[in-house]
Amino acid sequence: MNKTRKILENRLGFFAFALVLFWIKTLLVYHFEFHLGVTGAIQQLILSINPIATTSLILAIGLYFSKGKKPYYVMLFLYFLLSLLLYSNVLYYREFSDFLTLRVITGTFKTGGNLTSGLTGSFFALLEPIDVLYWLDFGILAYLIFGKRPTWFKLDTKFYGKSYAIASSLLGLAILAGNIALAEISRPQLLTRT
Repeated sequence: MNKTRKILENRLGFFAFALVLFWIKTLLVYHFEFHLGVTGAIQQLILSINPIATTSLILAIGLYFSKGKKPYYVMLFLYFLLSLLLYSNVLYYREFSDFLTLRVITGTFKTGGNLTSGLTGSFFALLEPIDVLYWLDFGILAYLIFGKRPTWFKLDTKFYGKSYAIASSLLGLAILAGNIALAEISRPQLLTRT
């Protein structure tokens, strides 16, 4: 328990805790919401590694804000955006059995909001009781920052420079590169096919 306390007494520990929570949530979504047709050990490994790389890269942005409580606020905001994107993808998949893509998101704004108007009518029909679990982790993180903090968690306001941020970004890039390499081994020319 002492090691756990030590980890959660600085912003890097909060970063790691948020990363693990989002990783678990994403894996739950992959297995219970999406029908991915994943076969074989390599594809399972790719699927498991995938959320770590992108989440690490995005949450690391918060570590670049190194003064006061700002890193926690930025990481929580970024976590909210990641959760919103994942949950939007869940709702979109429930309706269309497909995934949100950048083209779909940007196409929405170009065509006057066809996606939004299509989903608005059926939004409440797409909701399920299990959806509360997709936001529980965000609530936990928000409570740790804004609520009455437990004794084992502290908001660290020390100045660390950019070393944590750079290390976390490099970790995310390394995992992303490894994930892409594994994907290329598993399915050659995956990145060059349309």
